[in-house]
Amino acid sequence: MDSMEITILEDGRIKVETGPVSAPNHMTAEAFMRNMAQACGGKQERKHKHGMLGAAAHAAKHALGMGHES
Repeated sequence: MDSMEITILEDGRIKVETGPVSAPNHMTAEAFMRNMAQACGGKQERKHKHGMLGAAAHAAKHALGMGHES
């Protein structure tokens, strides 16, 4: 929990993989991802490990102000 694996791909893209991120560290992780995309000048693409339904459930939690359970 609360870790990021950062890989520089052969074509120069940066790949960041995460597992679960605790509620106290979630906003910091989001800010890191936004700032890295801005600093690198490229577009950001995110893929949720649990597919479209997982991504929708995650977005709904945020919209409802719910935290992340460990």
